[in-house]
Amino acid sequence: MEKVIANKIINLAVVVNFAMPCTYERGIYMKLQRQAIAGSLESSDCLVMVKPADELRVDLDSIVIERYGQQIRRVIMEAIAEMGIRKGYFRIQDKGALDYCIKARVRTAIKRAGDRNVG
Repeated sequence: MEKVIANKIINLAVVVNFAMPCTYERGIYMKLQRQAIAGSLESSDCLVMVKPADELRVDLDSIVIERYGQQIRRVIMEAIAEMGIRKGYFRIQDKGALDYCIKARVRTAIKRAGDRNVG
């Protein structure tokens, strides 16, 4: 039963990423131009590395993945969708960061790597 619920949550996160309109700036999608990093590996923080790619890929390594993995993935995918990213490679190393911290780190990494002149 848990696997079925987990699969539904994972699928929902992927659907949210593509179905959710870009709320960062209506109608404008960002393109990643360079590699960027935000955050640290300190306790209660996360390190986000982002770089251009041909598809959207998110790799998550967390010390709390078994307990909060689905929620962390949901927060990451929401932040990516809100910023208007459709392609890119994201590597997140989480050391127990709270949701707002994860979202802020993902947004900062995207801003450092992005180009907002793509329509």
